[in-house]
Amino acid sequence: EFILRPERQITGKNGRGPVDYAFDACNGTTVGVTVVKRDDFKKGIAQNVVQLESALNTRKRKADEMQEKSSPNRCFGIVTNAEKWYFLECVLNDSIAAFKLSKPLLVRYKREDIENDVKMVLVRIYWLLERMLEPEGEEGYKKQKRND
Repeated sequence: EFILRPERQITGKNGRGPVDYAFDACNGTTVGVTVVKRDDFKKGIAQNVVQLESALNTRKRKADEMQEKSSPNRCFGIVTNAEKWYFLECVLNDSIAAFKLSKPLLVRYKREDIENDVKMVLVRIYWLLERMLEPEGEEGYKKQKRND
């Protein structure tokens, strides 16, 4: 149900370039993985944000051109240096992207209980891959009118 694509090219109005790795689901949802260079997480997160937004806008434009009823309105990102892991979510509502960024998960390689840290990261990745396959709208991603 997933395809792992190394160096997947992403092009959009805000930028273009390869994402280090991409998980593509059969429903069109993507997880873009950015490997941080020289521990520059600000740059890595910014790069991932641009790539996620570009992927969604390009997908939306192609769906509009083909007159498809809908296209995925969300995608996910992972930014890591293998020790620190951030997870992102990008949701597109009316061509406006909104982002959520997790707190970092840490894998402390010099600790005896490294297995627990690695397990936490793998559980988060598994959860994220499951979310990719959920039908959109069920978990409240689309804007909803509030009656407060």
